[in-house]
Amino acid sequence: MNTKLSLLLGSCLLLAVAACGPQPARTASSSHSARLTRAPAVPAPPSATPSPSPSAQPVPAPPPPPLAVVKSPNGMVDATTPDGTFVWSFDPRTLAIADPELVTGGPNLLAYGEGKVVVVNRAGAVIGHGQYTAQRDGTYRDVFPAPTGMRWAWTTLDTTPVTGTATPAPQVSSLWVAGVGQRPTRVRTWTGDYEVTARQWSDAGIVIVKMTVTCGLNPRSSALVDPTRGVETALFGAGRWPLDVGAGLSVATGVNDASVYVIGTARITRTYPLPVQRAGVDRSGRRLFVSTFGEQGCGGQKKAATSVITVASNTQTTIDGFFADAWLDDEHLLGRSLVTHPAGGFDWSSRVRIADLSGHESDLVMGKLVGVLQPQSA
Repeated sequence: MNTKLSLLLGSCLLLAVAACGPQPARTASSSHSARLTRAPAVPAPPSATPSPSPSAQPVPAPPPPPLAVVKSPNGMVDATTPDGTFVWSFDPRTLAIADPELVTGGPNLLAYGEGKVVVVNRAGAVIGHGQYTAQRDGTYRDVFPAPTGMRWAWTTLDTTPVTGTATPAPQVSSLWVAGVGQRPTRVRTWTGDYEVTARQWSDAGIVIVKMTVTCGLNPRSSALVDPTRGVETALFGAGRWPLDVGAGLSVATGVNDASVYVIGTARITRTYPLPVQRAGVDRSGRRLFVSTFGEQGCGGQKKAATSVITVASNTQTTIDGFFADAWLDDEHLLGRSLVTHPAGGFDWSSRVRIADLSGHESDLVMGKLVGVLQPQSA
């Protein structure tokens, strides 16, 4: 019985499986974590703008050009670029100084008078005010701006001159400085039978001249004065008027002289057919101009000329009929042309003119040159 029963049950199980049909396979499970495989790198498409080389440096923007400041015939003060484009203009009467004197220093314009100073920047905006002092007699001397254009220097005669005596009384002169936010400060005082006057605030110090006043002005000596400590360093000796100091050079002319004397990084002496009236060292110290003017020939015909000296070689070129007043940059001069009349007499041209080192001239702007405003970073 048991054997027959077992055979019967096995047959029933086989028939049941056949009736249900085939079963789907089961997905095997994994006991370990799945790992992601990184796909092979695909080269990036080329960039439309190549990346700069690590050694490449950005090209700096060119510095802004110097500006020529002129006083127009209508009294306005104008600033122009070297190509004659007007940048700004203003009426100096708005500065609350009656008929102010105008002078440039570095990037700024100074207007001064009546003991007041107004500082105007390259954009034509007022950026500061200051003061300067009068002499004992109540009059004011000229103000000389520092190379930054934010400070200025002047001298005063602190005693009343006594005339008509056999022995001149000692005179007291003082050198002062002030600035935007800085009240007048006395730097140094001199006592002697001479007066002291300032001539320039250079990159080497304040230029002063000790002079006697007899039949005219006679320089006894000149010096550089440190504007902070008041220390005095000799410059030129007797009979020499300093004309310009800068970039390691000092230039002077003699009394009623047609010679120019250069000391410093070079020593040069030159004599001209006309009296020396003005000179200027360029910002690099490589060149200087010498402007001459006077009578020449029979009948005393007026003539002007500007010589440009290359310092290293002590060679020069001359621009006839042109009188340079200032350097615009190291390659161009600003000045005037002499206009003579057939019937006699002469006039200066009504326009500021620009000349290159080859002597080529052209008109820049109508008016009288005040000075040059240098870039702020210069």
